[in-house]
Amino acid sequence: MRKPLQGMALITVLMLSVVLLLVVLTGIQLSGRNLFTMSRAHDRNMALYAAEAGIYKTMAEIETLDRYPDSGLRPGVTLENGASYQVQLDRVGEVITLRSEGRAPRASRTLEVTLTVSPESFFAVTTEGPIGLADDVFVNGVQSTSNPKPKRGHLHTNSGDPAAIVRELTSPSAGQRLSVTGEATSVGGIRATIEGKSRTSADYINPLNVDRNSLLGTSPYTQISALPNDGVIRGHVRIDSADWEGPLHIEEGSVLHVTGDLALAHGVTGSGTLVVDGETLIRGSEDINLANPRGVFLYGGGGVSLVHPQAQRETLEINEFTPPTPTPEDPNPQPRPTESRETFHHEPDPVSSFFAGRPVDTEFNLRQGLPLDAPTDLEFFEYYERQALEPSEAFRLWLDGDESIQYPGVRPEVKQWLEKSRNDPKIRTRLREMKTN
Repeated sequence: MRKPLQGMALITVLMLSVVLLLVVLTGIQLSGRNLFTMSRAHDRNMALYAAEAGIYKTMAEIETLDRYPDSGLRPGVTLENGASYQVQLDRVGEVITLRSEGRAPRASRTLEVTLTVSPESFFAVTTEGPIGLADDVFVNGVQSTSNPKPKRGHLHTNSGDPAAIVRELTSPSAGQRLSVTGEATSVGGIRATIEGKSRTSADYINPLNVDRNSLLGTSPYTQISALPNDGVIRGHVRIDSADWEGPLHIEEGSVLHVTGDLALAHGVTGSGTLVVDGETLIRGSEDINLANPRGVFLYGGGGVSLVHPQAQRETLEINEFTPPTPTPEDPNPQPRPTESRETFHHEPDPVSSFFAGRPVDTEFNLRQGLPLDAPTDLEFFEYYERQALEPSEAFRLWLDGDESIQYPGVRPEVKQWLEKSRNDPKIRTRLREMKTN
C-alpha cells in the first residue's frame, strides 16, 4: 500500500523542481534585463557628461581668444573614461551656437547652446565722431571705482567714416596701436593696428540719448572770466574759454559751460556736468580718486583729446608724412599745401605698457596655487625668472597645474605676459629699477 504514495511524492518533487526552475530562469532573465538597462543608462550618462564637457571646454577656449571664433566642426576629443565629444560651432554676428555630441559605447547625447558675445563692462569710450590715435593707446576696464578689479574695456564710435578709428601720423616711426582688453567697434571702418578684438560695420549705439540743451538745463548761469582759484565749480557757471593748469573739480548737480575751447592740465573730477562747445583737451592726472562712484559727464561739441600726463606738445607738418592718395574720382591728386598741426607725444614707460596690457583676471589666476615662498610684490618677477630657469616642483605645479581646482595652472595668455618680464630687456631693467627705489 506504500508504493502509490511514493509515486505521488516523486511527481510532487518534479513539479516543485519545474516551478523553481521557472522562477530561477525568470529571475536570471529579469536580472539580465536590469543589467542591460543599467548599462545603457550608464552609457547615456557618460555621453551626456561628454557633451557637457565639450560645451564647457569650447566656452573656455572662446574666452581666451582675442578675436571671434571661426565657424566649423572642431576636432573630436576622447576622454579618459572612453567617452568622446565633438563640437560644431556656428557664428552669425555676435551670436554663437555650439552643438556638442557626446558618445559612449552604446549611447550618444547631443546638447545645443546659444551664446551671445556681449560686453562685460560699459564702454570705456563711446563717440559720435572719429577716433584718432596720436600714440599707443590702451583701453582697459574696472569693475567699479570702489573695486578696481580689471575687467574688459570696450571702445566704440558711431562714425560711419571709412577711417572711423584711424592712426594720426605724428612721425614716420610712430606705432599708434590701439590695445583693447574688450573690443573696438565702429559703424564705419578701422585704419589702425588693433591688438584685441575689433569689428567694423557695427550697429549704431545711442546709450545716453541726451543733447546739449538738456544738459545745460534752464537754471540761470553765472558768467565768469576766469575759473575759481580753488578749481571747484559750484552751481551753474559759464565761461568763454579756459586754459587751466590746476586740477578741476565739479560738484554734484553743478554745470560748467564753456562756450569756446577748454584745456585742462590735471584732469577733472567730481560728479557734475561739463559742456564744451569748442575743442576739449584734458591731460590725465596720475592721482585717481577711487572714492567717486559716478564721475563727470563730459559733452564735447568739437574734438576731444585725452592726453597722457607726461605727453609733450609737438608741431608737425601734416603733408610731410601723408602724401595724397589716388581715388577713382581723382586718380592723379596734387600735393596738398603744408599744414601745421599741434599734437602730443610721449615715450611710454615700458612697465606702464606692460601692466596696461595684462590679460583680464591676471591677478586672480596668479594667486591660484601660488607657492608659499613666492613674493607678492615686484620681487615676484625676479622669483619667476629664477624659477623659470631651475623650476621647483611647487613652481611647476603652479605654472602647469594638474587640472584640479586648487592647481588649475597659469593660463596661456598670462604665461605669455609673464615671459615679457624676463625676455624684454626694457621691461626687465625697469622692473628691477622700481624694486630698488
